[in-house]
Amino acid sequence: MREFLAVPAESVRLDFKERLDWADTAHKFSICRDIAGLANRSGGHLIVGVAELAGAGFRLAGMAADDPLPDPTDVNQVLRERFDPAISCEVAYVEVDGLRYGVIEVLEFATYPHICSRDASAGGPAILRTGDLYVRTDAFSTERARPADVRRIIESAVGKTGAAIARLVEPRPGEVSAQRDQPDRAAFTRYPTRRALRLTPLADPEPVRLSVLERQLLESRVTQRGYALVPRYMDPGLEGTLVVREVDRVIFEIERTDSADQTTMSVVEATRSLRVRIWESLWEDTSPDLGGDKVNVTSIFGFAYAGVLFAWRFYSASGVGRFQLGLGLTSPLGRALTIDPARFTGFFRSYRATSASDLWVSRDLQTASLTLQADRANVAQDLASELLEYWGWHANDDQIIRQLAAARQNLDDDPDPPP
Repeated sequence: MREFLAVPAESVRLDFKERLDWADTAHKFSICRDIAGLANRSGGHLIVGVAELAGAGFRLAGMAADDPLPDPTDVNQVLRERFDPAISCEVAYVEVDGLRYGVIEVLEFATYPHICSRDASAGGPAILRTGDLYVRTDAFSTERARPADVRRIIESAVGKTGAAIARLVEPRPGEVSAQRDQPDRAAFTRYPTRRALRLTPLADPEPVRLSVLERQLLESRVTQRGYALVPRYMDPGLEGTLVVREVDRVIFEIERTDSADQTTMSVVEATRSLRVRIWESLWEDTSPDLGGDKVNVTSIFGFAYAGVLFAWRFYSASGVGRFQLGLGLTSPLGRALTIDPARFTGFFRSYRATSASDLWVSRDLQTASLTLQADRANVAQDLASELLEYWGWHANDDQIIRQLAAARQNLDDDPDPPP
C-alpha cells in the first residue's frame, strides 16, 4: 500500500476510487464492472479512499466514515450472481499514515474469462449486460472488450489451458510452480509408493475464508494411527510441518522421520472453493505376509475408509451436499494411479499413467448418505476393490474377501479428533 500511495498513479492493475457507495445500487454494479475488468486483464487492486483531482493527479483522502466496506461475502455473492465463471476477491481495510483505505484484491482469471451472465441496472440504462466481456484498458478505464482485447484474452486463455495440459501429459523434470518453488524433499525420490486423495464439490460452494478453511481441515482429521491418512499430521506447530497460505488456498507440507529412520513426505492443498488434494509418499510397498510382491489389502481399505471419513467430516462442516471423491495408489509394480502433475509435477515425475482411466478411482457421493459407519465402509470397500482390479486381483478371491472383512471389523472412527 505504501508503494501504491507514495506516488499515486493508476495502471492496468491499479484502480483508485474516492468512494465505494455499496449501498447505492448503480455504484455497486459499477464497482462489480470494474472488478471484472481487472480480472479479465491481469488482476490487481481497487483502492477506495483516493480522490482524482479535476486537473491531474490524485489526493490521498482515506475512506469516509459514512462509506464502509461491504462484507466480502456480500461482494462475492453479487459477483457470483452476475458473472460466469464466478469472480472471487478479497476485501480488507488498510491504514497508512493515519488514513484508512479500503482494498479489494482481484485475481486474474484462472482459465476462462469472466462474462456477464445477468443484466443489472438501477432503474435506468443497464450497467451490466448479459454476454458482455469487460476489460481494463490501457487508458485505465473499464470498457466492453474490443476485438484486440478479445484476441489477447483468447490467447491468454489458450496459453493457460495449454500449459496445464502440457504439464499433465508430459511433466518436465525440474519444472516449478509459477507461484512458488516446489518442495525438493528426498522422501519423494527415496520410496516408490504414492497414495493420494482428491475431493471436489459437485456444485460451486460459496468461497470460505482461509482461516475457516484451515480450521475445518484440522477439525476433519482422521487421527487413528491405523488409518495412516495424512490429515492427522496437519499441525502447524509440529516439527517438519510447513504451512503456506496464499490468496486462495492453504498448503500443508509435512516431512516425518520415524524411529526406524524411515522418512515420508505429505502434502495437503485446499482451496477456498473447498477443493482438497492430498498426496503422500510411503516407505511400505508390499505386505510381507503375502510373499513380498502382493498388495496390502488391509492398508488399501484403511486408506480408502479414512479418505471417505475425512471427506464426510469436511463437507458436513462445510454444508456441501454432493462431492466427488478420487482415490489413487501406486501398485507394487510401480503402475501409478496418483499422478496429478498440474500442480506439483516434481512429486510424480518418475511415473507415467498409460491412460486417463489409470489416474484415479472416483465416486460421486452424497454427504448425507455417509452418516453411518457401515455406509462409509461400503464405499471404501468398493473403491479398494476397483483398485485391486487394476492390479489383477479379484475382489471375489477368498483371501481378499477375508482381509476386507477383517479390516471392516477393526474400524474406529475416533469421534473426537483433537482440535
